Amino acid sequence: MSSRKSRYTTRYVLAAACGFALFAAPIAVAQQQQAPTGAGAGAGAAATVNAPSSGLDALGDDKLLNELATRGLGSLLERALAVNNVAPARRDAIKTLVALRQLGDPKTRMTVAQRRELVQRIAANLEAALPGLNDPQTMTQQASALLQHGVERDVNTLEYWGENSRTQAAVRPVIEATLKLLDRAAGIARQQADAMANAIVGPADPRARQWEELSTVATAAAYTRHMADYYHAIALDRASPQRKEIAQKAIDYLAQFDNADSSVQPVVRLRVAKLHMARGEFDRAEEIFATVAKPDPAIQPAPDAPQQWEARYFGAVSDLLAGKPDDAQKALDEVIAWQQSGLPKEKAAQDGASAATSMLQYRILSARADAATDEAAKRAANDKAVALLMDLVKKRPDLQSVIFEQLMPKLPPTVDLKALDPLLLQGFVARADEERLRPANEPADAKVLQRGLDAAREMLRRRQSIDPQLADAAALLCGFFLDRLGQPAAAAEAFLDYLKSPGPSAPQNQQLALDNALAIIARLRANPATADQPGTVRAYDRFLPVAIAAPFNRAEFAYEYARRLQLTNQFAKAVEYFRKVPPDDKRLAQARFFLMVALQQRLDNEPKLSPAERQQVTAEIRGLVDDVAQRVTAGMNAAPTDAERAQFRSMLVRTLLLSADVARREQNDPRRSLQLLEKFESLSAGLPNEQELNGSALYARVQAYMGLGDSNSATQTLVALLKTRPGGEGAAIVYKLLQRLNDELDQARRAGDRRKMQALAQNRAQLSGFLVEWARGNADPNTRKFTYRYSVFDAATKHLAADLQDDPAQRRAGLQAAMKLYQQLESPQSAELYRATLDPASPDRNYPDPAVSLGIGLISYDLGDFATAQQRLGRLLTDRKLGTPTVGVEENGQSKLVENDQYWEATLKLMRANAALAAVNAADAQAQAARERTTNYLKELYVRHGRTVGGAKWSPEFEKLRQEIAPELNPDEFTVDATAPATQPTATDTGASPAGG
Repeated sequence: MSSRKSRYTTRYVLAAACGFALFAAPIAVAQQQQAPTGAGAGAGAAATVNAPSSGLDALGDDKLLNELATRGLGSLLERALAVNNVAPARRDAIKTLVALRQLGDPKTRMTVAQRRELVQRIAANLEAALPGLNDPQTMTQQASALLQHGVERDVNTLEYWGENSRTQAAVRPVIEATLKLLDRAAGIARQQADAMANAIVGPADPRARQWEELSTVATAAAYTRHMADYYHAIALDRASPQRKEIAQKAIDYLAQFDNADSSVQPVVRLRVAKLHMARGEFDRAEEIFATVAKPDPAIQPAPDAPQQWEARYFGAVSDLLAGKPDDAQKALDEVIAWQQSGLPKEKAAQDGASAATSMLQYRILSARADAATDEAAKRAANDKAVALLMDLVKKRPDLQSVIFEQLMPKLPPTVDLKALDPLLLQGFVARADEERLRPANEPADAKVLQRGLDAAREMLRRRQSIDPQLADAAALLCGFFLDRLGQPAAAAEAFLDYLKSPGPSAPQNQQLALDNALAIIARLRANPATADQPGTVRAYDRFLPVAIAAPFNRAEFAYEYARRLQLTNQFAKAVEYFRKVPPDDKRLAQARFFLMVALQQRLDNEPKLSPAERQQVTAEIRGLVDDVAQRVTAGMNAAPTDAERAQFRSMLVRTLLLSADVARREQNDPRRSLQLLEKFESLSAGLPNEQELNGSALYARVQAYMGLGDSNSATQTLVALLKTRPGGEGAAIVYKLLQRLNDELDQARRAGDRRKMQALAQNRAQLSGFLVEWARGNADPNTRKFTYRYSVFDAATKHLAADLQDDPAQRRAGLQAAMKLYQQLESPQSAELYRATLDPASPDRNYPDPAVSLGIGLISYDLGDFATAQQRLGRLLTDRKLGTPTVGVEENGQSKLVENDQYWEATLKLMRANAALAAVNAADAQAQAARERTTNYLKELYVRHGRTVGGAKWSPEFEKLRQEIAPELNPDEFTVDATAPATQPTATDTGASPAGG
């Protein structure tokens, strides 16, 4: 049976049979390869020969897994792998069988990148999977799929553009895996054919047909394997001995098909000629190419036009590789002349051939540039090569990636991107994109990535003159480049920039940009080292509103963004986003609570709200109170831990506080306020901030009683609370009470409500006076020792009440009375009482009470005693006793920085005192020098803080001072530096000497 012959032909899709598929597909289609006949074998669509089977139930575990894999039964396979507890290495091998089937299935829909990734995975795991493969025909088909999807493109690149190590390294493992698959296919087919031959009992035996089919598969697999040896050879370095050995073995094997009976003689001759090229035997290669280029009558079938073109073309390539660029140019000119008449006239065929000849022309120019010793000649050849590639990429944009790969090394490393053609910029971008797609465990070339990023940004700078789709791609890639460069925060912002950039942007690209921004930000926020860095915070703050808005509508981020807005005092916007928190958000109770808080913050901090707006906000708060109380109570009851229950309870008591405050201030209903707070202390008991909460409730009650005109109940309420607290804690409560009064005074001031300011100041003064007398006469010595503290409070409240008097005489009298109170507090006896309130280890025990010194300094200023004001205020600021421009406070359960009005007022009035003293002492050099230092320091403040100098309260007064003493300074030239250290004036800055003079 081994001598039996069957003459037939069949068509195989063998990658690069003419090597032209990538560049001239129509020609490649016309030249479909025929399988060899003779040598006792044929090739055809052979039927698969399998051993009898009684179904999957008859298979052992390994056979079952292999069968499931080769049949593509994915879900059953996954279950079988789990049930049998298959080892990871075996799993990979079995899944490779699935991947092979997927790759060879024409119904599979994958992108080019997905196919390449699948091919690489198959190549990495194929050797372990080979024992599970037993169908030779299927293996041959799978090998053809690997050649088509994993080898063809890279082989074309090596053939037409010249060999390079990177492409060789990429294709080598794939071709080596393919050869192993073909070897196994040929071996198994031969074994099965031999077994079948031994079983045949006569010419009529139906197994004779099966033997013939198996012999055909065995020969076809072996033939394909040795044809593919050429791919293996050129995937190796030219200097590798293995390369020459592989090529020679292929030449020896293919010699049996170099005859008219094989039906593949032209194809074999072309392949053998290329194998001689791979061995560096260029003269022999050209001899064989010539027999196909100008057909030898002995060759059967006669070479067709594409085969003749290929022989002529690679004859010219052989001249170039032999180091004969002039001969190569001559041969190329002949190819160009011949192809116009010899090839089919179809545009696609002619365009494909023209593209290939342009590539060879480029290689010839590059070779001449490399060989030139004269710099001018080298530059001229190089410029021609670049110009040729630029023209080619315009004609064949589908080849741009491989063209750019050739083009980029031709550009000088210091080329000015601003002067480059957009296509060259695109080349840098394409090269960088390839680099960033390297596996995560491989290092990427940072210089290539940075160059690509710079080129992409240059393209965006010229956006109006760039193709919109190219500009869109460049904008999107900026984020990917930055992330691979190790700049994640900048990458996230680049993705966000893309989402607001003009021009066409596919929905899938928008989603890709958003998803990548989110992934990067989540990674940064999860790392304690980067969570609070400015770049992370800025990117997150930009991401949130983009994600929440259309077209993404990611409402799950609304709560987080609303809280961030609230913490940065953007209360109106916070309200807007709290309303967007979806009903199924697990933080809905908190969202409703903070919405109510944000609405109150609008009332407190937006003095320009119209009466109608205030009424609307107040009504919304009232509508929220019951809802919040119900939700928070439910959360408290369902909370799994004590800490969570305490959080909900804290929200509940704050809801009562807020509701009581709105009832008193906005609805003028102090009785309602008192009713809401009846059981407040029982609810707040045991909370971490119980003292602060109870102090707020005290304030609300006291103010409600005063609003009712019941000052007796107000003072009794205060005393009742103070009796239950140690002296120090009571003083702290009073201090917070008075501070709340100050806050309400400021709100009235911002609203321009002077009558309310006067009423609040009088209430404050009445309370403080009562407290002094109550403490002084208290039977508890622990309370009496805080008489000093209450006396300081009393002096401050009297000062404020006097300052708000409309009648000048009453105002002056009130200021003088307050001054006496302060002066009494500086007596030796009072100083001793002050020290008794301090910790024995306090470094301030020998320093006068700053609150008293500040009061004397400010009243001195108000009374026109600028020398005393300068002395007092200058020393306090120089000694850092008044803090910094901002201070931290706790408000509604959240910490935040607020403007330090005390600091700014003292600074302003000290500077004005300096200016006033200079004005009345024109001949005093020291006074004039102090004025000059004051002017310089004012300028420094504007440089540091811009128009925020003085904070919201004192900024207008600082601006008046600037116009008086430094009108040439333009505040709009400066912006606030949030990272600058807090400003602290020195004695020299303010014009005061260390002694205050």
